[in-house]
Amino acid sequence: MSDIKIQPSGSGTAVVTLTAPTTNTARTITFPDATGTLLNSGSTLDATKLSGALPALSATNLTAIPAANITGTHANFLSTGVDDNATAVKLTVTDSGININGDITFSSASQGICLGVTSNTDANTLDDYEEGTWTGTITVGGSDNLEGTYDSTYTKIGRQVIVHYAAQLTNTTNGTGHLWVSGLPFTKTGGDGDSVMGCNDRMNATSAVFRVADGQSIAKAYKLPTSTSTNLTNFDNADMGNTGKWLYFCLTYYV
Repeated sequence: MSDIKIQPSGSGTAVVTLTAPTTNTARTITFPDATGTLLNSGSTLDATKLSGALPALSATNLTAIPAANITGTHANFLSTGVDDNATAVKLTVTDSGININGDITFSSASQGICLGVTSNTDANTLDDYEEGTWTGTITVGGSDNLEGTYDSTYTKIGRQVIVHYAAQLTNTTNGTGHLWVSGLPFTKTGGDGDSVMGCNDRMNATSAVFRVADGQSIAKAYKLPTSTSTNLTNFDNADMGNTGKWLYFCLTYYV
């Protein structure tokens, strides 16, 4: 039979107390047949000594682990989500890359994904994406000329906005003057001059463009110059027929 020896410290003065638990059941502590030291709050754990079936680790108990202490060679890292009874793997990290099963969100709307760089750089940060529909209002010289809208969608990627629009105008020309479409989903910034060709039925628009001025959310129609000595001119009611008028355009501008 082996003996149990409690060896006091030769220089320490503190009292070490062993306290029994409050229980009516006998408890047994079995020491391994090797020399070692019990773990404490300042101890490190040798991962090479972990073997066999390990119990599940609670994420609530794995907090504030310094990155400098996570070293060595590791197998795949899996993170399990909690939205479906904690059974679906949401994050997988391997030597070949990272696989994410779910959405990526940030703590701040100003944050984004930095592409092509190793540190945060505004010019390389994709921090905005949005898509949806918008409500356009067609006016000719200030008078409403909209019969029905069939496509009014937009996609915003960073500062770039791409707008699609298709609408039928009223069968008679309402108003006289400049044709424009107001209600673009975002106000344009960053200079004047973005344009796009418009495709139109029952309109004299073979050489028409839509332009959005800086600080506005209105696409105005213009006719292209006919010679090197002329400028853009307004596309107005005189360039529109009275029946079967359709307006189509795809517009790109920056905010």
